[in-house]
Amino acid sequence: MEIIDVVDEHLQKRGTATRAEVHEKGYWHQTFHCWVVFCEDSQACVVLQRRSAAKDTNPNKLDVSCAGHLMAGERVEDGVRELEEELGIEVPFKELTALGVHKHQFRNEKIQDNEFSHVFGLKSLRSLKEYEPQWEEISGLYQAKISELMLLFRGQSADVEIQGLKMEPDGHVEFETARVGVAEFVLRQDDYYLKVLDGLLNLANCR
Repeated sequence: MEIIDVVDEHLQKRGTATRAEVHEKGYWHQTFHCWVVFCEDSQACVVLQRRSAAKDTNPNKLDVSCAGHLMAGERVEDGVRELEEELGIEVPFKELTALGVHKHQFRNEKIQDNEFSHVFGLKSLRSLKEYEPQWEEISGLYQAKISELMLLFRGQSADVEIQGLKMEPDGHVEFETARVGVAEFVLRQDDYYLKVLDGLLNLANCR
């Protein structure tokens, strides 16, 4: 059973609750986001994951390279475990670049998800084939050009090309190229994507 710290609007701890209770009652809690960027042909690219169909929030949506809840007693620095758990890579926290703390709220008929997301970027030299995705948690791992994603989230283009690895229903992993629109991504507030992508573009520094 996952136990999570409950926090107030100032990120001060106010108790603990199970993951189920946090989502049922809408308690504010903290998550860790890490966006992995790299350069390809002098173009800044970012790694995207497609969430598993079994997720209780945003199933099958495209999302941050890796993310997860901070468990009770964990520091933000401990969130780097998500990189190993979801992508199969070990990275010290000092290699990450902070990109701010963002509020995220999601509601449906079953849950109330209120998060403070601690967002980081990681510049990598790895290709997608060098990752070891946790296929129990995700259903795809893709790359996309940051410049094209920024046009998409500004409303200046209808879709963007992604390419990468997809888990088929029979358990085989296949290469896939697709064009996706905004509706394919996890819905986030306050221009989250544009703010983060701008920071990632500077971090990649592919000039």
